[in-house]
Amino acid sequence: MSVPINKITQEGNTKVSQTEETWLKEKELELEWFCGFSEAESMFFISTKGDLSFRIKLHTDDRQALEYIKTLLSGLANREVGVIVDSKDNFESYYIVAKFQDIIEILIPIFSKYYLTTSKFLDFQDFKAAATIRKTSYLLKRKLNAEELCLILSLKSGMNSQRLTFNYDDLPKRPLTPTRLLGFVEGDGSFYISNATPTFSIKQHSKNIHFFYEIAEFLSKLPYCPENGSKIEKFHTKPTPGISKDSSNKCNLYVENILQLYNYILPFFKSLRFMSRKGVDFQLWELAVKLKALGHTTSIEGKKCFIEINKYINKRYTNSAFVAKAPNLNQIHEILNKPPIFDLSSGLSYKALSDMIKVSKKGNIGFGVNVYDNGKLVVGSPFSSYTQAALALGNVNISSVISKKINTDKLYKGRYLFESSV
Repeated sequence: MSVPINKITQEGNTKVSQTEETWLKEKELELEWFCGFSEAESMFFISTKGDLSFRIKLHTDDRQALEYIKTLLSGLANREVGVIVDSKDNFESYYIVAKFQDIIEILIPIFSKYYLTTSKFLDFQDFKAAATIRKTSYLLKRKLNAEELCLILSLKSGMNSQRLTFNYDDLPKRPLTPTRLLGFVEGDGSFYISNATPTFSIKQHSKNIHFFYEIAEFLSKLPYCPENGSKIEKFHTKPTPGISKDSSNKCNLYVENILQLYNYILPFFKSLRFMSRKGVDFQLWELAVKLKALGHTTSIEGKKCFIEINKYINKRYTNSAFVAKAPNLNQIHEILNKPPIFDLSSGLSYKALSDMIKVSKKGNIGFGVNVYDNGKLVVGSPFSSYTQAALALGNVNISSVISKKINTDKLYKGRYLFESSV
């Protein structure tokens, strides 16, 4: 349902009308997801002519997420809201809302109610202030005068990438909801495998590191909910996300403890409905987490399936130079339907369970490192450890490089490829 523009323009800076409250409430969960996703991926844009637009740019393979957003906003307005435009090389797709009526009647009420809590909130406030300036010329059907344009461009000069510092006290606070977090994760989060370890992480500009502490607190309060194992939490595996500043402008939140992932993070995201292709990566990641947590990666067939997932997950974009073979899902499910190798209800720690298997197998026999030089297997493969593989290449210090590149199809020095042997 569309709300008359003369009604909306009389509202204050943060309140929405009763009519707006009604139609916003009907789509609350979807709008929370949209705001979380917008927090990660959107941009409030002002041109040098004072024109306003809202934009989201994604890889073309993620176009369905833009179509979902367009359908959501169009349904609220009972008319088409925004357009989706594909780049000439078909690698990127853009959702753009540039019609002023849509900005005033749809976007501003949504972001005024389901407000953002990172620096993007301040961008929206400037964007809304610019819309307030522009509304007079819009209603009178005339161009912006020089004074109006000057005011709008003054707001533009401190927005987006040009907003390097700000007072955190100027940002509002509101409880983080599951669907808003999901939207943010679908924008800036990742489910992947690093050094044979399933990992969940989110990356953002370091100026918004405060939001990561809010997310960490939210995750630390998730309920214990394993599919297999003790029904009572015995080892205090509540998520304790790590937060780091990777550079002067990037920060990272991550969880890589396998039981924290299995007992908390995995069931939480399984309870939610993904709206983007990240849901496909999550489903593959779920299988990897289960294979690892239940000990199946200690078997040859389980290790092989885990490696197949590692090679394929997050590498499926159509413009990729190399697309790995999809993992055999039937085989993975057959393995997961077998009794777990690690009895998580035994009262033993995960390390103790892992050590027991290593002892029974006399160490890591059977799981070595194959080294390929320009596609040819290096003599001595499989090596029993990363260190032995590094020594074969004449540099013991590259064992850490091997740990990062193994099973990733990424070459070292443009010639060496490292794979686990199974």
